[in-house]
Amino acid sequence: MNRRNGLLIFTVAIAICFLYPSSIYAQGGAGESKEKIDESNAPDSSYLAKFHSIKVVDRLMEDNLNDIYMLKVIVSNFSDKGWDSDYQGVYNGYKKGMEYYYKRDIVQARVDLEKNRDDIKNLLKKIIEEYKKETTQMLDECATKVLTLHLDATTRSDPDKNDALHLNQMRLKIAYGQLDNSIQASRDHYYKGSIYHLRISKSYSIKILEDLSNPDERKGIQDKYKKHKADNMNRIYGASEKSAQTAK
Repeated sequence: MNRRNGLLIFTVAIAICFLYPSSIYAQGGAGESKEKIDESNAPDSSYLAKFHSIKVVDRLMEDNLNDIYMLKVIVSNFSDKGWDSDYQGVYNGYKKGMEYYYKRDIVQARVDLEKNRDDIKNLLKKIIEEYKKETTQMLDECATKVLTLHLDATTRSDPDKNDALHLNQMRLKIAYGQLDNSIQASRDHYYKGSIYHLRISKSYSIKILEDLSNPDERKGIQDKYKKHKADNMNRIYGASEKSAQTAK
Protein backbone atom coordinates (compact mmCIF):
# COMPACT_ATOMS: atom_id res chain seq x y z
CA MET A 1 0.00 0.00 0.00
CA ASN A 2 1.54 3.34 -1.00
CA ARG A 3 1.41 6.49 1.03
CA ARG A 4 -1.38 8.06 -1.03
CA ASN A 5 -3.74 5.08 -0.58
CA GLY A 6 -3.02 4.92 3.14
CA LEU A 7 -3.96 8.60 3.53
CA LEU A 8 -7.22 8.03 1.63
CA ILE A 9 -8.23 5.11 3.87
CA PHE A 10 -7.50 7.15 7.02
CA THR A 11 -9.62 10.06 5.75
CA VAL A 12 -12.60 7.77 5.01
CA ALA A 13 -12.34 6.19 8.49
CA ILE A 14 -12.43 9.62 10.16
CA ALA A 15 -15.48 10.60 8.10
CA ILE A 16 -17.33 7.45 9.18
CA CYS A 17 -16.64 8.26 12.81
CA PHE A 18 -18.29 11.69 12.43
CA LEU A 19 -21.25 10.44 10.41
CA TYR A 20 -22.10 7.43 12.59
CA PRO A 21 -20.81 8.11 16.11
CA SER A 22 -23.74 6.33 17.77
CA SER A 23 -22.97 3.04 16.02
CA ILE A 24 -19.49 3.09 17.53
CA TYR A 25 -20.31 4.13 21.06
CA ALA A 26 -23.39 1.89 21.24
CA GLN A 27 -21.29 -1.23 20.90
CA GLY A 28 -20.48 -2.74 24.23
CA GLY A 29 -18.79 -5.89 25.36
CA ALA A 30 -20.14 -9.35 24.76
CA GLY A 31 -23.45 -10.03 26.48
CA GLU A 32 -24.12 -6.33 27.31
CA SER A 33 -27.68 -4.99 26.76
CA LYS A 34 -29.23 -1.56 27.20
CA GLU A 35 -32.73 -1.05 28.66
CA LYS A 36 -35.02 0.78 26.25
CA ILE A 37 -37.39 3.36 27.71
CA ASP A 38 -40.83 3.47 26.07
CA GLU A 39 -42.04 7.05 26.29
CA SER A 40 -44.64 6.81 23.54
CA ASN A 41 -47.44 7.51 26.02
CA ALA A 42 -45.63 10.17 28.02
CA PRO A 43 -46.87 13.75 27.49
CA ASP A 44 -44.62 16.21 25.69
CA SER A 45 -42.61 18.05 28.34
CA SER A 46 -40.88 20.53 26.06
CA TYR A 47 -40.88 24.26 26.77
CA LEU A 48 -43.33 24.86 23.92
CA ALA A 49 -45.71 22.21 25.29
CA LYS A 50 -45.62 23.86 28.71
CA PHE A 51 -46.27 27.26 27.17
CA HIS A 52 -49.36 26.05 25.30
CA SER A 53 -50.58 24.08 28.31
CA ILE A 54 -50.80 27.19 30.49
CA LYS A 55 -53.64 28.73 28.45
CA VAL A 56 -55.45 25.42 28.11
CA VAL A 57 -55.26 24.69 31.83
CA ASP A 58 -56.40 28.21 32.77
CA ARG A 59 -59.51 27.77 30.62
CA LEU A 60 -60.29 24.21 31.72
CA MET A 61 -59.84 25.04 35.41
CA GLU A 62 -62.78 27.45 35.20
CA ASP A 63 -64.96 25.72 32.58
CA ASN A 64 -64.75 22.27 34.17
CA LEU A 65 -65.41 23.58 37.66
CA ASN A 66 -68.48 25.56 36.54
CA ASP A 67 -69.89 22.44 34.88
CA ILE A 68 -69.12 20.34 37.95
CA TYR A 69 -71.10 22.80 40.09
CA MET A 70 -74.08 22.41 37.75
CA LEU A 71 -73.70 18.63 37.70
CA LYS A 72 -73.73 18.60 41.49
CA VAL A 73 -77.13 20.31 41.46
CA ILE A 74 -78.56 17.90 38.89
CA VAL A 75 -77.22 14.72 40.49
CA SER A 76 -78.44 15.86 43.92
CA ASN A 77 -81.94 16.64 42.65
CA PHE A 78 -82.31 13.38 40.70
CA SER A 79 -80.40 10.87 42.80
CA ASP A 80 -82.62 8.07 41.45
CA LYS A 81 -81.18 8.36 37.94
CA GLY A 82 -77.93 6.53 38.71
CA TRP A 83 -75.59 9.39 37.85
CA ASP A 84 -73.77 9.44 41.20
CA SER A 85 -70.84 7.22 40.19
CA ASP A 86 -70.32 9.22 36.97
CA TYR A 87 -70.34 12.43 38.93
CA GLN A 88 -67.85 11.08 41.47
CA GLY A 89 -65.54 10.09 38.63
CA VAL A 90 -65.77 13.58 37.17
CA TYR A 91 -65.11 15.17 40.57
CA ASN A 92 -62.09 12.93 41.23
CA GLY A 93 -60.73 13.56 37.74
CA TYR A 94 -60.84 17.32 38.26
CA LYS A 95 -59.19 16.96 41.67
CA LYS A 96 -56.39 14.87 40.16
CA GLY A 97 -55.73 17.43 37.44
CA MET A 98 -55.61 20.24 39.96
CA GLU A 99 -53.16 18.31 42.13
CA TYR A 100 -50.72 18.27 39.20
CA TYR A 101 -51.40 21.97 38.63
CA TYR A 102 -50.48 22.90 42.20
CA LYS A 103 -47.40 20.69 41.96
CA ARG A 104 -46.45 22.77 38.88
CA ASP A 105 -46.63 19.83 36.48
CA ILE A 106 -48.58 21.93 33.99
CA VAL A 107 -48.36 19.45 31.08
CA GLN A 108 -49.78 16.54 33.08
CA ALA A 109 -52.43 18.88 34.51
CA ARG A 110 -53.50 19.67 30.95
CA VAL A 111 -53.69 15.96 30.05
CA ASP A 112 -55.87 15.16 33.07
CA LEU A 113 -58.12 18.21 32.73
CA GLU A 114 -58.70 17.49 29.05
CA LYS A 115 -59.76 13.95 29.95
CA ASN A 116 -61.91 15.43 32.69
CA ARG A 117 -63.53 17.67 30.06
CA ASP A 118 -64.44 14.61 27.97
CA ASP A 119 -65.89 12.84 31.03
CA ILE A 120 -68.00 15.91 31.83
CA LYS A 121 -69.35 15.99 28.27
CA ASN A 122 -70.28 12.31 28.41
CA LEU A 123 -72.22 12.81 31.64
CA LEU A 124 -73.94 15.91 30.26
CA LYS A 125 -75.05 13.92 27.22
CA LYS A 126 -76.61 11.27 29.48
CA ILE A 127 -78.48 13.97 31.39
CA ILE A 128 -79.66 15.65 28.19
CA GLU A 129 -81.23 12.43 26.93
CA GLU A 130 -83.16 12.02 30.19
CA TYR A 131 -84.17 15.70 30.30
CA LYS A 132 -85.32 15.55 26.69
CA LYS A 133 -87.50 12.52 27.38
CA GLU A 134 -89.08 14.19 30.44
CA THR A 135 -89.60 17.48 28.61
CA THR A 136 -91.26 15.78 25.66
CA GLN A 137 -93.67 13.98 28.00
CA MET A 138 -94.52 17.27 29.73
CA LEU A 139 -95.12 19.01 26.40
CA ASP A 140 -97.39 16.23 25.18
CA GLU A 141 -99.50 16.65 28.32
CA CYS A 142 -99.48 20.44 27.89
CA ALA A 143 -100.57 20.20 24.27
CA THR A 144 -103.51 17.99 25.29
CA LYS A 145 -104.64 20.48 27.95
CA VAL A 146 -104.34 23.48 25.60
CA LEU A 147 -106.26 21.62 22.90
CA THR A 148 -108.99 20.70 25.38
CA LEU A 149 -109.38 24.35 26.34
CA HIS A 150 -109.34 25.36 22.66
CA LEU A 151 -112.20 22.97 21.84
CA ASP A 152 -114.24 23.98 24.88
CA ALA A 153 -117.40 25.69 23.59
CA THR A 154 -117.43 28.15 26.50
CA THR A 155 -113.88 29.44 25.90
CA ARG A 156 -114.98 32.06 23.34
CA SER A 157 -117.66 33.51 25.57
CA ASP A 158 -115.67 33.34 28.82
CA PRO A 159 -113.01 36.13 28.97
CA ASP A 160 -110.99 34.31 31.62
CA LYS A 161 -110.85 31.08 29.63
CA ASN A 162 -110.07 32.99 26.46
CA ASP A 163 -107.16 34.80 28.13
CA ALA A 164 -105.90 31.53 29.58
CA LEU A 165 -106.03 29.95 26.12
CA HIS A 166 -103.96 32.69 24.46
CA LEU A 167 -101.48 32.84 27.36
CA ASN A 168 -100.84 29.11 27.37
CA GLN A 169 -100.71 28.86 23.59
CA MET A 170 -97.87 31.38 23.76
CA ARG A 171 -96.17 29.43 26.57
CA LEU A 172 -96.48 26.20 24.60
CA LYS A 173 -94.85 27.77 21.52
CA ILE A 174 -91.97 29.04 23.66
CA ALA A 175 -91.55 25.67 25.35
CA TYR A 176 -91.39 23.81 22.03
CA GLY A 177 -89.00 26.45 20.69
CA GLN A 178 -86.69 25.87 23.64
CA LEU A 179 -86.80 22.12 22.99
CA ASP A 180 -85.74 22.76 19.39
CA ASN A 181 -82.95 25.07 20.59
CA SER A 182 -81.76 22.34 22.93
CA ILE A 183 -81.55 19.81 20.12
CA GLN A 184 -79.56 22.25 18.01
CA ALA A 185 -77.23 23.05 20.91
CA SER A 186 -76.50 19.34 21.31
CA ARG A 187 -75.69 19.05 17.62
CA ASP A 188 -73.28 21.97 18.06
CA HIS A 189 -71.71 20.14 21.05
CA TYR A 190 -72.84 22.92 23.40
CA TYR A 191 -74.14 20.49 25.99
CA LYS A 192 -74.46 22.86 28.91
CA GLY A 193 -76.49 25.21 26.72
CA SER A 194 -78.71 22.30 25.73
CA ILE A 195 -79.52 21.71 29.40
CA TYR A 196 -80.31 25.40 29.90
CA HIS A 197 -82.81 25.30 27.02
CA LEU A 198 -84.44 22.14 28.39
CA ARG A 199 -84.78 23.72 31.81
CA ILE A 200 -86.57 26.72 30.29
CA SER A 201 -88.84 24.39 28.33
CA LYS A 202 -89.69 22.47 31.49
CA SER A 203 -90.39 25.72 33.37
CA TYR A 204 -92.98 26.81 30.80
CA SER A 205 -94.46 23.31 30.69
CA ILE A 206 -94.97 23.24 34.46
CA LYS A 207 -96.64 26.67 34.34
CA ILE A 208 -99.07 25.41 31.70
CA LEU A 209 -99.89 22.27 33.67
CA GLU A 210 -100.47 24.26 36.86
CA ASP A 211 -102.51 26.94 35.14
CA LEU A 212 -104.83 24.56 33.27
CA SER A 213 -105.50 22.22 36.18
CA ASN A 214 -108.17 22.34 38.85
CA PRO A 215 -107.06 22.98 42.47
CA ASP A 216 -106.82 19.28 43.35
CA GLU A 217 -104.76 18.48 40.25
CA ARG A 218 -102.56 21.53 40.78
CA LYS A 219 -101.44 20.30 44.19
CA GLY A 220 -100.40 16.97 42.69
CA ILE A 221 -98.52 18.68 39.86
CA GLN A 222 -96.66 20.95 42.27
CA ASP A 223 -95.60 17.96 44.33
CA LYS A 224 -94.63 15.92 41.25
CA TYR A 225 -92.43 18.61 39.76
CA LYS A 226 -91.04 20.28 42.91
CA LYS A 227 -87.52 18.99 42.26
CA HIS A 228 -87.73 20.02 38.61
CA LYS A 229 -88.74 23.55 39.62
CA ALA A 230 -85.72 23.83 41.93
CA ASP A 231 -83.44 22.32 39.28
CA ASN A 232 -84.71 24.73 36.63
CA MET A 233 -83.33 27.54 38.81
CA ASN A 234 -80.07 25.60 39.31
CA ARG A 235 -80.86 24.96 42.96
CA ILE A 236 -80.69 21.79 45.01
CA TYR A 237 -84.15 20.93 46.30
CA GLY A 238 -84.31 21.14 50.09
CA ALA A 239 -80.80 22.58 50.42
CA SER A 240 -82.01 25.70 52.25
CA GLU A 241 -83.94 23.58 54.77
CA LYS A 242 -80.88 21.39 55.42
CA SER A 243 -78.74 24.50 55.93
CA ALA A 244 -81.25 25.94 58.36
CA GLN A 245 -81.29 22.69 60.38
CA THR A 246 -77.50 22.56 60.42
CA ALA A 247 -77.31 26.15 61.68
CA LYS A 248 -79.50 25.35 64.72
